[in-house]
Amino acid sequence: MITAIAMGKKVLPPPATFDIIILMVAMTIHFVVAIILAIVFALIADAARWSLMTSAIAGLEFGFLIYFVNFYGMTTIYPWFATARGMIVIFAHAMFGLVLGFVYRSMTPLVLDTAV
Repeated sequence: MITAIAMGKKVLPPPATFDIIILMVAMTIHFVVAIILAIVFALIADAARWSLMTSAIAGLEFGFLIYFVNFYGMTTIYPWFATARGMIVIFAHAMFGLVLGFVYRSMTPLVLDTAV
């Protein structure tokens, strides 16, 4: 489904066969988008100076926001995204955000300004 963004509608099912090229394009798009979104979240989290718990909750909300933008907003451009709406996909996006917020703040603790 996400591969169709780069390769066109011809890669949408059927057929139900495995194609390594389609898989690699889909994974590349997913990873690039996830990295870009993580950078956006990191910039926001640093500017806001959130605690670990606040960062995790904000990440959860960020994941929900990504889901709604992707599966409701982007369907105007890519109508086939509507077929993937559902609780499993909502959960996956929410967990992406939750883990992003938790891990990011865990790996980059707040540093108090000690400049004189």
